[in-house]
Amino acid sequence: MRRFWSAIEARLLRRRAEQSDPDEVEVEATARGNWPLLLEALHHLALPAHEQIRWIGSMCVDELALDFDDRYQVSWAAQEMGWISAELSRHLDEIDRRLSQLSAEGEAPWSEEGLYQHPTWATLRELAAHAIALMPPEPWLAEPPRAQP
Repeated sequence: MRRFWSAIEARLLRRRAEQSDPDEVEVEATARGNWPLLLEALHHLALPAHEQIRWIGSMCVDELALDFDDRYQVSWAAQEMGWISAELSRHLDEIDRRLSQLSAEGEAPWSEEGLYQHPTWATLRELAAHAIALMPPEPWLAEPPRAQP
């Protein structure tokens, strides 16, 4: 059944692309491609410290920030599509700001010990969890907002 709906969705997307501005189609494609990656980066930030360490594996702790930053930088496309509410935007901006602050503090927060003990990591986990709650898995399937009469 999922396959059937995927085929229908693909057909609708082709029709919309034929009737739309090519730039708009490209923005939507960028937004769709980045959306699940942004969600995944937020999930990594929301994990408890021990699970973050497991996810990081042999990488450095800063991979959590780099993963988020890569996705955050492309979130303009989802913003343009109207998928990012003002509240979600505030959360994403605050996560970005706090990660930048951590960078200014030197190496201490960017260690396994820092993940457990630095208070900003606890705040980041909360912000990420709130952001995730504001993100539908597939916002392109949601009904567009209706115009107010």
